[in-house]
Amino acid sequence: MTYLRLAAHLFLLLLWTRLWVKPEREFYFNPFLSGATRLMDSVVGFLRPALMLPDRLTALVLLLLFWVFQTIFFAQFGGTWNLSLGLIHFTPPSESLAWGMQFAYSGLHSAHVLLQMWTLYFFVRLITPPNRTTRAQEAFTFFMNPFSRLPLLAQPVVLLALHFALLVVVIRIGAIPFAVEDIVRKEAKAIPELFTGGHILVQVLKTGWLTMLSFTNGLQTLIWTLIFFLLGGMAMMLFGANLPTIICRESVDVLLGRFARNPTSVGGFDFTPMFFVIVVSLLSGQLQATLYSLILMPMPGPLSP
Repeated sequence: MTYLRLAAHLFLLLLWTRLWVKPEREFYFNPFLSGATRLMDSVVGFLRPALMLPDRLTALVLLLLFWVFQTIFFAQFGGTWNLSLGLIHFTPPSESLAWGMQFAYSGLHSAHVLLQMWTLYFFVRLITPPNRTTRAQEAFTFFMNPFSRLPLLAQPVVLLALHFALLVVVIRIGAIPFAVEDIVRKEAKAIPELFTGGHILVQVLKTGWLTMLSFTNGLQTLIWTLIFFLLGGMAMMLFGANLPTIICRESVDVLLGRFARNPTSVGGFDFTPMFFVIVVSLLSGQLQATLYSLILMPMPGPLSP
């Protein structure tokens, strides 16, 4: 069900991108874009006569309809809603929710997935040489619209503000935070008043640390995306699918940024992605553990509850 949720959100991302930008004809010659853009154009073109709306409004209606459908579907078959921020996750106060709250939680989850994709884009752009332009890079920038239009210096500010706003809404609608105590056993302890109890400055400070935790979780998104394309490339190579293999390989190079091996270098097995995953995992783990400790740390003096 997790992979089905991911597939649904990726389809929502395609509709979201189609809402903001209409693909140019030359994009159809980019193998990273041709399949997705033709799919979206065929769906929008098929429903345009029935809706009698411009392309972007048609994409907006489709986005809303599909979001409503996936909300109803996962409310019935997808289990309990969960918003994971690494070592801290949020769940609803009860398993049975009114439909209004179901849509609210679904919207927050979709917004969180979109923010994680944008955060991934920021980290990748941060380590990418400014003059690099490849087919995969063009596709990545296209799918991250409209966030990819922002200057690099403005992107972390916008991301932190959006992460903070999202978490404030999650906390205020009554979602209960859980702190992971044992990762192996997947044991977590409820901490319902961590972000709502005590002095207002304590609430703001802990929500700020939680925002940084959500932001740095984008490094984990980078790791899992990189692993997906690495394994996908190996699988496609074994099956002899040349085009998917090329797409996966060039996607890995985009995610590695300036650390990708030069295509003109000597052949052989490339251990760079493995070292990259190890280093980023260590960095992400250290940041997550530090922020986790800061969030759970009791406030001294008059600021303590």
